[in-house]
Amino acid sequence: MGRSRGNQSDSSDETVGRDEATMRLVRSAVRRVNLVVAMLAAAACLLLVVPGSEAASRRASSAHGATQLLSEAFADAKAKGSFHQSLTQTSGGVHGSLEDDVALTSGRQLIVSSNGTRAEVEVVGQTAYMSGNQYALKSYFKFTSSQVAVIGSNWVSVPSTSTVFASISYDVTVPTALDEVAPSGHLTEGPPTTIDGQRVIPITGGVPAGFTGGAASRTTLYVSAGSDPLPVRASIEAGQAKQTKLSLLATMSHWGEHVAVTAPRGQSLSASQISLLARQLSGLSVPGEPGYFAVDGQHGHVAFGRPWGEACTPIRFAVNRAVPDWVYTQIATVVAQARAEGIDVAIESRGLQWKHGALYYRSGQSPATSVQVDIGATTAKAKLPMELSWKTKLDGDRHSADLTSVGASFSLKQLDGRSATVRRSIRGLIAWTQGIFETTDPISGITLRSFTDSFTPSDVSAMLAMSGCAKPAGGTTTGTTTRPAPGTTTGTTTVIGIAA
Repeated sequence: MGRSRGNQSDSSDETVGRDEATMRLVRSAVRRVNLVVAMLAAAACLLLVVPGSEAASRRASSAHGATQLLSEAFADAKAKGSFHQSLTQTSGGVHGSLEDDVALTSGRQLIVSSNGTRAEVEVVGQTAYMSGNQYALKSYFKFTSSQVAVIGSNWVSVPSTSTVFASISYDVTVPTALDEVAPSGHLTEGPPTTIDGQRVIPITGGVPAGFTGGAASRTTLYVSAGSDPLPVRASIEAGQAKQTKLSLLATMSHWGEHVAVTAPRGQSLSASQISLLARQLSGLSVPGEPGYFAVDGQHGHVAFGRPWGEACTPIRFAVNRAVPDWVYTQIATVVAQARAEGIDVAIESRGLQWKHGALYYRSGQSPATSVQVDIGATTAKAKLPMELSWKTKLDGDRHSADLTSVGASFSLKQLDGRSATVRRSIRGLIAWTQGIFETTDPISGITLRSFTDSFTPSDVSAMLAMSGCAKPAGGTTTGTTTRPAPGTTTGTTTVIGIAA
């Protein structure tokens, strides 16, 4: 029943295509949130019934009168040129909310749902932009894992010439936002009633065009009473027998408000750029660990199963004395958690000592062959809480790379006392030392776009697989080493930002 949302065969639009159910939901701000639910096969409209206004006495309670009232209300709405809309929706136990500021040719929509979706859509002139967390990109916008990894925290731009522009921008401008709450079919005008102290008239009909609804599905739109009617509230209830039911409530306000929407700051990626980069990224997928990607560098991606040139290289973190004690404590906590999961890592004490038995050693390995990863801190102004640098060399297979050094530096101003940010950053750093730079798993603990505050079983499996480690029983060498204070990584490095 829904309109087509994009042509997957169109190479320029393949990254923003949505499946049919998704298309139906996206057309409505509400259904856009439901898309996040991503499992609804049909969407429709439920309503909160509250009747109408004095002006009803001047109109016949007939289909003709209701149709005329709806036409007048929408004409007045378009004449106002802009409004704010708040929507709440429930479907299949998932609750969602949308906040829209829409104008005739521009608008902004914020999407949040209880299943973890966080997304934003903007329309600026002839271009639509969208962004979201990993869950939204993968389950809501239907990007592939490789595409999600490419997009990251960037915006995706969709020009009006794209076949999917209409579906992305739907419900983010005045005309389309009104279409999403317009009752269809046979309309009836109910008796006047009051909503939040305002006299209104209810217009009831079927679900809006593009929704799928059964016999019990209906939409009620309440418009203000008087000579210049405007939409005030819409209630939609939809769903056929044996389907997940959808309930939606939309409230319109702030008519004629100034809606200033500008192009998002920072980098935005086009569909063609995403497709190209995703194809390149597909070669970084860790075998047997879907959604996890290997570290890449000037010599190519690091070797699977031996990112440092040999399997299961022991890693020890050397924390510079410039790092405050409260930050060190968080680092040590995460390192201990990784160690408990079998990841071959250890941390030096504040006195720059480390116990040899804190690491696992395979045949030919020893404390002298362990890799030191320096962690520093700066009080200088920085854009991100932590910056990570690394160097590689060409592997012996002549096709992949080996890590030769990894280092990190915290910006104390950006951290601003946030312990959780330290822990998220260090989990990402540990993954990097195991050869993994990113994942599209929305609940992973190694990505900074997740609220998970620990390593997940998938994280551990991917790190063990990528590093070539099998979970050992314990260290095999004893002793203690004291070394000079750690210096900073030297040489040419590539720096990436680790966001909060």
